[in-house]
Amino acid sequence: MNIWIICPLEDHIIRVQSLRAFIDRLGVENDLKVKVILGSNNIITPRIEYYPKGVEYVYLQSSGKTGWGRVIDALVSWRYAINIAVSESPPDFIIAVDKWGLFCSSLVRPKAIYGVCYFNLELRVQSETHFLSRKLANMLEGYLHRGSRFSIIQDKWRADFIKEEHRLKPNHLFLLLPNSPSGQAIERKNAYLRQYYKIPDESLIVLYIGSLTDHFMISEMIEAINEIEFVTLIVHSPPSFTDIKLRNKIKSRVDQLTRVFLSEKLLDPYEMARMIQSADIGIGLFRPEPGNFINEVLMGFSSGKLSQYLQYGKPIITSKFPSTNWVEENGCGRCVEIVTKENLHKILLDISSRRKSYSVNATRFFNESLLVDHYLDNIVDEIKQQYKQ
Repeated sequence: MNIWIICPLEDHIIRVQSLRAFIDRLGVENDLKVKVILGSNNIITPRIEYYPKGVEYVYLQSSGKTGWGRVIDALVSWRYAINIAVSESPPDFIIAVDKWGLFCSSLVRPKAIYGVCYFNLELRVQSETHFLSRKLANMLEGYLHRGSRFSIIQDKWRADFIKEEHRLKPNHLFLLLPNSPSGQAIERKNAYLRQYYKIPDESLIVLYIGSLTDHFMISEMIEAINEIEFVTLIVHSPPSFTDIKLRNKIKSRVDQLTRVFLSEKLLDPYEMARMIQSADIGIGLFRPEPGNFINEVLMGFSSGKLSQYLQYGKPIITSKFPSTNWVEENGCGRCVEIVTKENLHKILLDISSRRKSYSVNATRFFNESLLVDHYLDNIVDEIKQQYKQ
């Protein structure tokens, strides 16, 4: 059985934990031949040595145009390259990753030879955008989604919402896959960050991993935590092409501080694990904004950074939404509604005083609810069942 995974935004292979686990799982199936179709990358420097093994990668590079010119050029070049690949080795099944993968899957001919599964990563809502081009893209996404055999999505909150948003049939099949790394959770600790940044033993290390974008409330987080004397904040964010202005502003501010450090090195998976293990608490905040409101409010199990922290037994601090109530309900950490020094100070004192209890709860919850190995067998079985039909 030939399976294609069409993933035009190449950084998803590095950034999305559940996608990596999914490709790893498909790669060990002896009766599956998996080809990953990658497009051009505008987020991070490609590091193909860190990609999942056991599958074939086809790299499609578009021109250096920007804006919609780049999009149109990319779709034309992808269609040409994809259809050459079809003539050589037709797919039996296509996994379309995110909206652009769904668009590209519609370019493959002939359509009769494959079924499509939609691997949804981010919610895009027609009512949240005032730009005609984006409204049209969202409408096209919904139309193409309705033709998919089934959907892979992070949790029930997003499944319920997208079923209504895309006007899917009541019996449309959703298979859940939290955005989480593979492997069971276990509490681990080392001195990597403490030694590298010469952090005093009495200082609590709070770690942020992710992009430097405003909707992650980076500036508010830095200013609030910097005023808490018993805490050191590590912000780990390799450079990208989309955050240059804010990055320069943050670097300038961090240079003035003594308990906040910016880490910009692109780490391999082993180094990343060591960094997380050496932290005391993981943090990931989300600001609901116009044009991205629902995507943040329905955060649920879609945050890769939160699941990475939990995998190593780290208590977490995140924003308070109905879909993040599981954090406090399961004793994994705390949620904050308004990011201020006073609010974070209370939360950090609480976690520090009961860190062992929070850590035990974090590993338990990860293994019970976020361990992707529990979900992957169902997805692989469904793909094979669809192929038989």
